[in-house]
Amino acid sequence: MVLKSDQNTLRKNSVWFGVALLLIAGSVSLLVIRSGQQPRQTALEEETTLPPRRVNIAALGRIEPKGEVIDVAAAETGVLAKLFVTEGTQVESGQILAELDVYEIRKAERNYAASQLAEARQTLAAEQRLGAARVTEANTEAGQIDQPQIQAIEAQAAQIRSLQARLALAETDLARLKNLFSQ
Repeated sequence: MVLKSDQNTLRKNSVWFGVALLLIAGSVSLLVIRSGQQPRQTALEEETTLPPRRVNIAALGRIEPKGEVIDVAAAETGVLAKLFVTEGTQVESGQILAELDVYEIRKAERNYAASQLAEARQTLAAEQRLGAARVTEANTEAGQIDQPQIQAIEAQAAQIRSLQARLALAETDLARLKNLFSQ
């Protein structure tokens, strides 16, 4: 037999155990929610910050403007072949500062690609003209196939009109002959 004091103690312990379990579950869920919000908030902050302004300079060396120092590196490997500016020269945006030794090779590759593009465009135009000519030819052939049938139908219609006219003339002659015969 269980004593009432033991039952009360057991009930108090289960209540405290339930409260502790609720507190632990709440803390864990709060941590999960916050950890889920942290990446979203970081992503939102990254979206709202402007990307750094990109400065494209194709050269190897240092350019020292009045405000800050910018290190410059070439987009591809090569040796400096020509330098168009000297130290202290003011430069404009888009101005060519130097050429690498691979400049002529890249220029030839660009010209080759441009000639291939022009040739492809000419081929496309020729193919389009050929296609249009084939469509016109097909329409002409279709018209030539239909033309004899149309002319035959027109000839038959003309023959019908001629026969109808002859019938009307014969009916008129018949009516006259009946009139003469009756007289």
